[in-house]
Amino acid sequence: MGKTSTGERVWLDPAKTSAYAFYQYWLNVDDRDVGTYLRWFTLLPRETIEALERDLVGQPEARGAQRALARDVTERTHGPEAVVHAERVSDAAFSREPIRDAAVLATLHDAVAGFSFSDADLAGGPVSLAVASGLFGSAGEARRAIAQGGLTIGDERVAAADSPIPAPVDGEWLVVRAGKRRLAVGRRRR
Repeated sequence: MGKTSTGERVWLDPAKTSAYAFYQYWLNVDDRDVGTYLRWFTLLPRETIEALERDLVGQPEARGAQRALARDVTERTHGPEAVVHAERVSDAAFSREPIRDAAVLATLHDAVAGFSFSDADLAGGPVSLAVASGLFGSAGEARRAIAQGGLTIGDERVAAADSPIPAPVDGEWLVVRAGKRRLAVGRRRR
């Protein structure tokens, strides 16, 4: 379907667009378009759509209309289990809570800024891992982020460049965050 702002198409086939990426596509629909899309792409009753539009005007930050759109279209395209998983992954990605579920981490790794890290990256400490994540262009940039309290690894704030790195989830996964909004999920190379 169409093109996203990055120039990528959104496919119904989960081999081409994961259920999570499909859900996110609909969740990120512009406020100006969501009413039209609810009418075109869902089977929701008119009264429900109108109520969602009223809620959107009153509380646009809640994104209730977009959530209803994403939930309905994803469930009918990929099934109810895919919606539950997409919502869990979405909630985890944007929450400040630690992510400990390997299945959620695997989905995030595939969907957003996944990277791989080695034992050498772990031995190099937080600066080395931060650069390996791709969130920082240089060791100096990573050190500045640490000094400003803007780096977390494994959902623990890094206090110093020589801080220990938390154990990877299931021995395989690490979440690296730069500030509040940028996230990368790393998988250990074997």
